[in-house]
Amino acid sequence: MTRICILGGGFGGLYTALHLAKLPWAETPEIILIDRGDRFLFAPLLYELITNELETWEIAPTFAELLTDSGIQFMQATVTDIDLPHSFVNLSLSGQASQLSFDRLVLALGGETPLDLVPGAAENALAFKSLADAQKLIARLNVLENTKTDKI
Repeated sequence: MTRICILGGGFGGLYTALHLAKLPWAETPEIILIDRGDRFLFAPLLYELITNELETWEIAPTFAELLTDSGIQFMQATVTDIDLPHSFVNLSLSGQASQLSFDRLVLALGGETPLDLVPGAAENALAFKSLADAQKLIARLNVLENTKTDKI
C-alpha cells in the first residue's frame, strides 16, 4: 500500500489530506497527517478568543475530531529530519525518536513570523499566531486593565 505522509496540519496540510482521502483511488493509500500540535487552528478567528466571542474548541478543534471517519491517520509528533534519498521522516514522539517511511511526501509546515525586520519589534511586540500567543495577549491585557496608570 502506498503511504502518503503530510507534514503540517495547517490549512495546506489538513485540506490536502482531506482532498486526497476523497479521491477515487484504484488502491486507497495510507494517508498520515503529522503535526506537532493536537489541534487545527482556524487562525482567522483567533481574535475572537480575545474578545470572548468564541471558545477555544470552536476555533481550534482537535485533529481527532476533524478526521473522524476520514480514513486519515493523525500523528502528533515533531519532525526532526527528512531523509529524502531513503524516504524516511525522523520524528520525535513524546521525546522518543521514531522513523516513518513514505512513498509520497507533502511538506506543509507553514512559516515563522520574522520579528527582527522592524527595529524594536522583537522586544516590544507580541506575536498573534497561535493559541499560546492568544493566551499571552489575554494575560497582558488583564494586567493592563488592572493597572491604575495611564502608562502602558
